[in-house]
Amino acid sequence: MKNDLYRLAVENAMDAVFIHHIDGRFVEVNAQACRNLGYTRAECLDLSIQDVSQNYDQDGIDAVLEQARATGTVTLEDVHVRKDGSTFPVEVPVGVVSDEEEGLLLSLARDITERKQAEVTLQESEDKYRALYENAPLSYQSLDEEGCFLDVNPTWLRTLGYERDEVIGRQYADFLHPDWKPHFEKNFPEFRRRGYVHDVQFKIRRKDGNYLDISFEGCIGYWPDGSFRQTYCVFQDVTERKRAEERAKR
Repeated sequence: MKNDLYRLAVENAMDAVFIHHIDGRFVEVNAQACRNLGYTRAECLDLSIQDVSQNYDQDGIDAVLEQARATGTVTLEDVHVRKDGSTFPVEVPVGVVSDEEEGLLLSLARDITERKQAEVTLQESEDKYRALYENAPLSYQSLDEEGCFLDVNPTWLRTLGYERDEVIGRQYADFLHPDWKPHFEKNFPEFRRRGYVHDVQFKIRRKDGNYLDISFEGCIGYWPDGSFRQTYCVFQDVTERKRAEERAKR
C-alpha cells in the first residue's frame, strides 16, 4: 500500500522525476518528465541524463555524486534538451537513492523558464535605470538618516569637482556654506518627517572652494516596515539664475 502511494505521488508530481544509475542511464521517469522532454516513457528509458542535459557529462555526474554523498542533496542548475532539440532551464535537486556499486540517483527537475525570464527582465530594468543614473543631466544624491552621503551620481561629482571617495560617508552639512549649515541641521529632520522637499535652496562648496547656488527636489525612501531608508534627491545649479536676479534688483 505504501509503495503504491509513493508511486502515485511521484507519477503525479508537478516536477520531473528521474531515477538513474550513476553512469546516467535512466531507470525510471514520471509523466511530467516525459511531458517536459517530449518523449514517451519507453523512449525516456532508452536515454541517459547525458542525452537530456546540456551541461553534465559523466565527469559532471561523478562530481554531483561525490557532493551528494557528502551533504545528502545537491541542487544545481542545468539546461534540458527536448526531443525536438529545443532547450529550457531547470533547477535540479539531486540525492543518492542507493550507494552500492550500481548506485542510483534521484533527480527532481523543475522548469525555471519563467524565473529566468523574470531575472532577465529585472536585469534589463536595472541596466536601464543604471544608465539613466549614470548619464542623468541632474546631480543626484542620497543621504542616510544622519545626513551622511550614501550615494552620488557622476553628474554630482562633475558639478562639484570631487572624487567619489571624498564624498561617500561624509556629512552633507560639511559641504555647505557656513551660513547654510544651521538651515540644513534644522530642516533635515522636518524633511524626514514630511517625506519630500521642493525647491529647497542651499549654497554648496565645490572642491576648488567656490560656492554654487543649488535648488533641491527630493523624497524619502522607506523600508517595507515604514522606517526610514534613505533620501532620494536631485539638484540643479541655479548660480547664474541667482546672479541674474541680483543684477535685476540693482
